[in-house]
Amino acid sequence: MKIWSAISRAFLGWLLIIKGDTGWREHFTISVAGFATALVVFLFFGFLAIAAASTYQGMPGVLGILDALLAQCLWIAAILISIRVTAAILKSKTKTFELLIPAIYLMVAYLLVGSVLNLVLPLAVLLVSVALLYPFYRLGRVAGGWPWANAAAFAVLTVVLLVGLPWALYMLSSTAAPLA
Repeated sequence: MKIWSAISRAFLGWLLIIKGDTGWREHFTISVAGFATALVVFLFFGFLAIAAASTYQGMPGVLGILDALLAQCLWIAAILISIRVTAAILKSKTKTFELLIPAIYLMVAYLLVGSVLNLVLPLAVLLVSVALLYPFYRLGRVAGGWPWANAAAFAVLTVVLLVGLPWALYMLSSTAAPLA
């Protein structure tokens, strides 16, 4: 299947990114079709993460599932913002898809690991979130071609956005006055 092939190729591509090998591009389809495939994979595993998180309370309805998937897609928007802000500050010619597509597959791994850890030890998910700093740093260095300090700033900005976004959404949703 093409989806499973994309996942295994992305895993190999990420191993090369972590090593700093320039052959990582061969394992990702850097195009609109590659972005669509990565998004489908992300949404599929996002749905599985919702199902795993629902083991204690029951599966939400269709609107609840769509709402949770939308909230997870905001992570992709946060990564996109981080990529574009960093590239604009650096006046970098780096193509957005070269960073975004591998980052989406990284978020798929985060969903998988986070879903399992959330069932066993919920606070460990915060440690996994902090552990995302290194892969995002390597992504900035290898795929972005940025100096170490800029790649580190990109990693910190991305993780801050990824961690802060759910909290901000929660705060915004809980400030609404109840209907009397």
